[in-house]
Amino acid sequence: MMQELPIHTVKDYLLQLQQTLCATFASVDGLASFSEDQWQHTNGGGGITRAIANGRVFEKGGINFSHVRFTRSFYRIAPRNYRLPV
Repeated sequence: MMQELPIHTVKDYLLQLQQTLCATFASVDGLASFSEDQWQHTNGGGGITRAIANGRVFEKGGINFSHVRFTRSFYRIAPRNYRLPV
């Protein structure tokens, strides 16, 4: 049986993975570095958009993270068969 992990544990892991991937790709490229844009969602949550461009290896690329919360009104616009995770 799988153990359920707290959301903050998964979020922290994914943010660290994003950081590791960006550092690795920037190192491989050797010229370009990643820009970063942190954003907030109006319903809660947010994310970090990271992009690299005009490098020796990478012309353009991005490694993004988002953690967005939905309101109950989401159910009214979501497809009938869509279920939000509990």
